[in-house]
Amino acid sequence: MVYIAAPFFDDFQVAIVEKIKNVLLEQGISFFSPKDELDIVEGKNFTFEERKKVFFGNINGMSGSNFAIAVIDDFDKGVLWEMGFLFSKNIPIIVYTNFEDRGLNVMLQCSVSEFVRGIDELKKVLKSGKYF
Repeated sequence: MVYIAAPFFDDFQVAIVEKIKNVLLEQGISFFSPKDELDIVEGKNFTFEERKKVFFGNINGMSGSNFAIAVIDDFDKGVLWEMGFLFSKNIPIIVYTNFEDRGLNVMLQCSVSEFVRGIDELKKVLKSGKYF
């Protein structure tokens, strides 16, 4: 199973997650997407208990994954936290971006297994079978 670490707070972000999910579905790869699996709580109207439920749902999704795809187009704080957690659990991370000039600092760069730019590169890495 693949954990999809990605923001999904605007149309652009949601479109990226959907593209990644479609590639995984085309290749018969199961995935965990917090966007679809959890009742995401944002804002001041949610209790700490509701937030903990989402937090531990994500932890369980990551812990049960063979590898992860982390979208860094927006350098979302949650995605960066997830990358640190995944690395600490020795779960391989494929970093995904749509931007040709996007890079990572040394701490993130040295903690990921692959860095892909765009859907075509992601397809190549997934087809290699390297993470199964």
